[in-house]
Amino acid sequence: MSKLRNLGQAVGGGKGPWERRLLLWIGIVVVVSVAAVTGAYHFDQFTEGDVFCGKLCHPNRPEYITHEVSPHANVECGECHIGPGLWPKVEAKIFGTAELVSLVTNSYERPIDLPVERARPAEEICEQCHSSQQPYAGRILEKSRYAQDEANSETVTRMLIRMDESGAHWHIDHPVRYLALDDEGQEIVRVEVQDESGGAVTYQAADRPAAPGELTEQEMECTDCHNRATHRFRNPEELVDLAMAAGIIDSGLPYVKRESMELLSGSYPTQEDGIEAMAGLAEVYRSEYPEAYAAQQDAVEEAVVALQAIYHQTVFPEMNLTWDAYPDNVGHIDSPGCFRCHDGEMVSAQGEAIPSNCTLCHSVPVVTQPGAQVDPGVFAGTAAGIDKPASHYDSGFSWEHRFLASDACAQCHGTIEYGTDGSSFCANGICHDGDWPQGAEPAGFQHPVDLPGAHGEALCYECHLGVREPSMEDCATCHQPASEPHYGTDCARCHTPEGWAVSAAAWVTDVPQVPHRVEAAMDCLACHAPGSDQPVPAGHEGIAGSACLNCHQGASSLEATTIPHTIEGIGDCLACHGEGKLAPVPSDHQGRGSDLCLLCHQES
Repeated sequence: MSKLRNLGQAVGGGKGPWERRLLLWIGIVVVVSVAAVTGAYHFDQFTEGDVFCGKLCHPNRPEYITHEVSPHANVECGECHIGPGLWPKVEAKIFGTAELVSLVTNSYERPIDLPVERARPAEEICEQCHSSQQPYAGRILEKSRYAQDEANSETVTRMLIRMDESGAHWHIDHPVRYLALDDEGQEIVRVEVQDESGGAVTYQAADRPAAPGELTEQEMECTDCHNRATHRFRNPEELVDLAMAAGIIDSGLPYVKRESMELLSGSYPTQEDGIEAMAGLAEVYRSEYPEAYAAQQDAVEEAVVALQAIYHQTVFPEMNLTWDAYPDNVGHIDSPGCFRCHDGEMVSAQGEAIPSNCTLCHSVPVVTQPGAQVDPGVFAGTAAGIDKPASHYDSGFSWEHRFLASDACAQCHGTIEYGTDGSSFCANGICHDGDWPQGAEPAGFQHPVDLPGAHGEALCYECHLGVREPSMEDCATCHQPASEPHYGTDCARCHTPEGWAVSAAAWVTDVPQVPHRVEAAMDCLACHAPGSDQPVPAGHEGIAGSACLNCHQGASSLEATTIPHTIEGIGDCLACHGEGKLAPVPSDHQGRGSDLCLLCHQES
């Protein structure tokens, strides 16, 4: 204070006492104001920084950990969660006060809810650094995957990611609005797309109706797909594969992929317990693979450290948070992502579905052994200089191609052999072993046969094998052969797609003989339909009349009454033998037509 008084005297010079006191107070106010503003500035920066948001706020610790290993590790929290402007700062501090109360009272959600309702538009946040007009070139994605066998067998998946405006970033130049049942945009029920003429085309999912009050409408933006651009909780198996590909986990350790996934999949009360449990890998090798442990002890210890880091980034038991708690909309592997709209079931009034072809955003994945060469034409969508057929550009081709496959496909793709083992172009485990939308079909397509149970869950190609009409001989791929004796190997003899629930297996070994002559073109249900005098036995419902001869045989000799007159030229036996006529048929013949009489009776 004495220094301030001296300063006031020096500045005031020969001024009076009150003037010197005024200058003194002005100096105090200026100094205090500068200190307050400086303190407020640093306080504001601190409360929007990583340390405050991530380390001091316990509920946010998982987000802080994933932030530190993300491409945005050097970006402070407030730059994305608050953004520029004074009012967003004030608003953030107001909401922050409520969050502070929930922290102190230990009343926050576990895991925490996503604050999507307070998120600012991507153009105000993301485009501070990223330009939506920047051209994005395609890039070839290459991923190594390791099997859980002793050798940790490696396969390499390669595909071209089409990132330009005609591929994954098509939405940048084409306004899209959508209606969703939730604030996070995961259950989308309607999509509106602006076409080239400026009009709008609406696509609706018929099986997802909703009342207007339940819907959230918004315009699609970057964060609808890149919703986990920073706080990404990755699949532990993906991280193990990355660590093995980088040599951090030695793929030469026997069964290291299997043992790693076993430990990472365990349930532990706290994260510290889980991290400590990862050290169990060393014990596994000491006890079960002693030779490998003796020769590669350092590699085992390095693998332990890697597993601890992976668990640290993916599972947070205290927050009830695992790696799959929040959907990640980039792609469609662990979350629906693209399939929220591109599922083959969003249909316009004209019956056109939202294009769902896989090659819109990436080439067909190619799975090879390490070091194998791949024809660049595969990434371009062609092979041997041949352009893709027009059918490949249809909006539902990815769902429809299983019906269109033919020998002509071999010109580009080789022999059509379905499967998942990667032995051919069509035996693609990435495509055929994936978790795709259930019931996705071409627009307006209805399967002609009701498929209950396992048949409804089967993938189409498992029965169709490239043709529309499946062969019943393939039933044995799912069903155990019936015990002998059985009627042949062709299931279609007794079973049709409409009657798979009906089985003749219980009686084919002791089938009653038909007591009259039968012919191949005969429709047995003309006499034996349900409700007739002699209906088919219970259990035969649903079997076509033309299928009776698959099990039954006609009598070789007849004991029916011989007709005591000639019948040549007589067309209608019931003219004389009908009910109430001269010589009516017996009561058990009621309902039979004249055209059936000669099956049993012969003229004398």
